[in-house]
Amino acid sequence: MQQSSSWVPLFPEQASTFAWQVDGLYFYLLAISAFFTIGIVAAIIFFFVKYREKEKYMNGAEIHGSIALETTWSIIPFVIAMTIFLGGAVVYYNQYRPPADSMEIYVVGKQWMWKIQHGTGQREINELHVPVGRNVKLTMTTEDVLHDFYIPAFRTKADVVPGRYSYIWFNATKPGKYHLYCAEYCGLNHSGMGGWVYVMEQHDFKQASTFAWQVDGLYFYLLAISAFFTIGIVAAIIFFFVKYREKEKYMNGAEIHGSIALETTWSIIPFVIAMTIFLGGAVVYYNQYRPPADSMEIYVVGKQWMWKIQHGTGQREINELHVPVGRNVKLTMTTEDVLHDFYIPAFRTKADVVPGRYSYIWFNATKPGKYHLYCAEYCGLNHSGMGGWVYVMEQRDFNNWLSGNVSGQTPVEAGRDLFENKLGCASCHAGGKDQRGAVLEGLFGSEVKLTNGQTVTADDEYIRNSILNPSGQIVEGYQPIMPTFKGQVTEEQLVQLVAYVKSLSTKTGGSTTGTTSMINNSANSNTSETGLNPAQRRNSNPENAANSASNPNAPTEKPETTNRENR
Repeated sequence: MQQSSSWVPLFPEQASTFAWQVDGLYFYLLAISAFFTIGIVAAIIFFFVKYREKEKYMNGAEIHGSIALETTWSIIPFVIAMTIFLGGAVVYYNQYRPPADSMEIYVVGKQWMWKIQHGTGQREINELHVPVGRNVKLTMTTEDVLHDFYIPAFRTKADVVPGRYSYIWFNATKPGKYHLYCAEYCGLNHSGMGGWVYVMEQHDFKQASTFAWQVDGLYFYLLAISAFFTIGIVAAIIFFFVKYREKEKYMNGAEIHGSIALETTWSIIPFVIAMTIFLGGAVVYYNQYRPPADSMEIYVVGKQWMWKIQHGTGQREINELHVPVGRNVKLTMTTEDVLHDFYIPAFRTKADVVPGRYSYIWFNATKPGKYHLYCAEYCGLNHSGMGGWVYVMEQRDFNNWLSGNVSGQTPVEAGRDLFENKLGCASCHAGGKDQRGAVLEGLFGSEVKLTNGQTVTADDEYIRNSILNPSGQIVEGYQPIMPTFKGQVTEEQLVQLVAYVKSLSTKTGGSTTGTTSMINNSANSNTSETGLNPAQRRNSNPENAANSASNPNAPTEKPETTNRENR
């Protein structure tokens, strides 16, 4: 039986298997109290009126008592009291007798936080992640003063007392995000000692990507190796401790001359195990961090405290990511402020998102559904709120979602607008035999020779650094005259500029080529119709000409041919 009491004002939703029992007992007590309060008040008023004094000093009728009445008002309160006792005993028994198959989680209270550790090692502060429909047992203690662990939606709470253990358990019935409190005053910042309980669909703990089984296989292999040697070594210590204990005072042990076979065995076996761990880890790493060439590219920018996401077709999302099932998806990620970590547990994939550089992960989701997305690196006060959802959809549903969302500009279109109109890049890189900047067509993926003799690959990182720190990697044959755009463009604009430069290259693989081919075809058709290169088209427009006059980086009608710019 599961009912919702959210219709009751100020009542939290029922979200555990015994929440309805607690609410049922509460409303039963409320009804009994209301019934007797109203009844007693009504009786007082009735008897006050009926038996009011009508004559001065009049004596009332003599009352001889009633066995039936006295029996009734004794039995009824007794029955009510027993139902309250039995109802409370059942609720208490159900709440404080954890089932044997419960998943155990350890909680330590401390002014003013809840420190939580799962049986599998994961640690959390002021957050608790549990699966829906699973028995969960909390073993709790405190480092300092008395606390009280309270989850209103689960109707469960318990004092957490110094010097002893407290226990509660629950079985969450509804996925969602529920408040966690300390319900016992514990010092000045008592009101700040709270957090959240995240109840997740069980598939968040299951495998939902093509390489999730590889990660789990390696993890359980390491776990089995660790358990085997831990148990074996402890057993050997106990065995030798007993077998070779001192039997006679000052007795000399037998002389041991060694064993080549034994020494060879305990050298080869650890070597083989270490190599299997290394090779297994190398395979998993190679598979996780080598995106296939046909991957659909999506751009992610982290910011305190949100994930800003843009698809190659222009759709934008915040703290949500919609992807099709069975499709390779590559995420190109950076951050506007501090270090973050993009983590999707069900896909068994995560990567640090570092300021000033790009990070990449990819996945191929195997099961449609809704999966949790987290920031797995502490990033400030609201770190716990920096999460979201990944929606894996059938291809048809994904196409409908794309068509139903206003896309605006794609990253390539936005980058082209920055390149040609807003930043004045076209004044030096627009093409033509007299251009002062390095050639960008066909740049991405090619080898670039620098003036210092080095040869580098023109990847996303190279393009980004060329925009922010152009003097750090000067292309051979060009002068260092390009200004830095550091502080003038945001991380999102950098992503758009990089996407545009990549679209100019025939070597760009995957979805970038697919999503930009229409844009490039449109650009080519505009050029053929007007017979002008991009710089000439800009100057042919009076508004652009006015902008060019105020922009030192804007193209001129007669560009200089003596200076060349690095990219």
